[in-house]
Amino acid sequence: MEKEIYGEVIEMLKCLPEIILQLRKNETGEVYKRLQKCMPKLNKIYTNLLAHKAEYEEMGVELPQDVILAQINNMIDGFEYKDTIKLADTLEYEVSNMLVLYKDILEEKGIQ
Repeated sequence: MEKEIYGEVIEMLKCLPEIILQLRKNETGEVYKRLQKCMPKLNKIYTNLLAHKAEYEEMGVELPQDVILAQINNMIDGFEYKDTIKLADTLEYEVSNMLVLYKDILEEKGIQ
């Protein structure tokens, strides 16, 4: 399961910069369709991250659950209310950073 998650993390890290750029340029027509397809993957990634939170914290990685949940809520709010600024900021400064951290955690476990 974690190998599959790793692949999805990599996929999201590759597609998010373009999505963020489209949001910043206010090219919202296509970007919301793309995001709609990405949301289940992001949900799966975050769900898996939270499910293994205790294990990762034993590895010395601090994962504050309230911060993770705030990221999810910000992402959902930005998407639901079509708040392009909030969504772009959340994806760029919160979600992207969490995905990089998660990628590093999985790689440390030898999953690639």
